[in-house]
Amino acid sequence: MRDGRGQGEQWRSWLAGAAVTLTVAVAGCAGGAERPEDEWFAWQEDPLVLPAVPDTSSLLPVSIGRPGDPYQYFIDPGSLRVGRDGVTRYVVVLRSAQGAGNVFYEGIRCSGATSRVFAYGSGGGFRVLPDEGWKGLTRDGPNAYRFMLARGYLCTALSLPFDEKAALARLRMPNAPGIHEQGLGLFQ
Repeated sequence: MRDGRGQGEQWRSWLAGAAVTLTVAVAGCAGGAERPEDEWFAWQEDPLVLPAVPDTSSLLPVSIGRPGDPYQYFIDPGSLRVGRDGVTRYVVVLRSAQGAGNVFYEGIRCSGATSRVFAYGSGGGFRVLPDEGWKGLTRDGPNAYRFMLARGYLCTALSLPFDEKAALARLRMPNAPGIHEQGLGLFQ
């Protein structure tokens, strides 16, 4: 006991310092994966490659679980890809009760709970949209289906993307596990 403090006091002081150091280290690691603007983590988005126009006979109906939703949702299983950048890309078809449909090529970044629309279906092909950046997923409003896709089908409870095989298996379920339960991670 060189500094005059008792062993118990020294031990508490050491533990407090270690706890602060660990908290700062963990916060730094967790934040980098979610915020590509951090200097130490230079996230690079994969180049845009448009998928083929979906074959309507192979579309998978997806239960979004929102009462009163004016649309039915379908995913083209042939378009679903998880990129090297961790983005799950897919073609989604929104069909109204009157039969009108909209086709979008989108991506979800599980690690940041964000989405982006890359292109929309038009004239038998896709038209690329201007890059408006990645938008936060929301559980309410007209784009809430993306939140539910991420939470129930495409992202794990730890905010990581399911691989393509697992995501497709979940999409083929009538109701994915957890779609109606309290979420974990970024999908609460």
